[in-house]
Amino acid sequence: MDRLDHIFSRLFFVMKLGMLFVILLLSGGVILGFSPAATVLLTLYHEHRLEIDQYQFTEAYRLFRRQFWQANAFFVVIVGLIGLLGYGLFLLVQLPQQLIVLLLMVSNCCLILYLWAVYACYLKLQVYYTFTFVEGLKLSSIAVFLGLVPFVKLGIGTAICLFIGWKVSLIIGVFIPILWLLFLFDTLEPIYHQVEQKMME
Repeated sequence: MDRLDHIFSRLFFVMKLGMLFVILLLSGGVILGFSPAATVLLTLYHEHRLEIDQYQFTEAYRLFRRQFWQANAFFVVIVGLIGLLGYGLFLLVQLPQQLIVLLLMVSNCCLILYLWAVYACYLKLQVYYTFTFVEGLKLSSIAVFLGLVPFVKLGIGTAICLFIGWKVSLIIGVFIPILWLLFLFDTLEPIYHQVEQKMME
């Protein structure tokens, strides 16, 4: 019975976070709502963990308004750069497959993965630090190099979440970003500790 209660408690927890996420997402017009909604949920998870009753919409919306511009600026820059690199990759595929072209394709792929890791670092580190856009960009860009294993784990987890999200219905799929964010928070914990250690030196 205790195990069943535990399972239902976790399901209710994910559902409540999912509802908060959707409301915040819609508040930002979906596209501009994603990044600030993600930062809010990670901040609330850091503060309240599994205490379901502590997750209040008023607090979430206050954080959402505070994070809105910076989180979106970061998101737009990262997605914009990834888009440019992706378009460059598309153009490179059209060229004759010479060695230099293959090297450029590999470089583009590596840069896309690096930018994805920078954004993941930003989502994690903004929970603990208050920084400007430029400071956040610098810190997140450097933090990527503090550990490879967490990002490999995050990459595998992201691939699994994308696969599940592709297969399930939209009603269930709305909870996939929540699971991904919670996984990101726990997986990148070693990166935060590395950053904290470097700052104390």
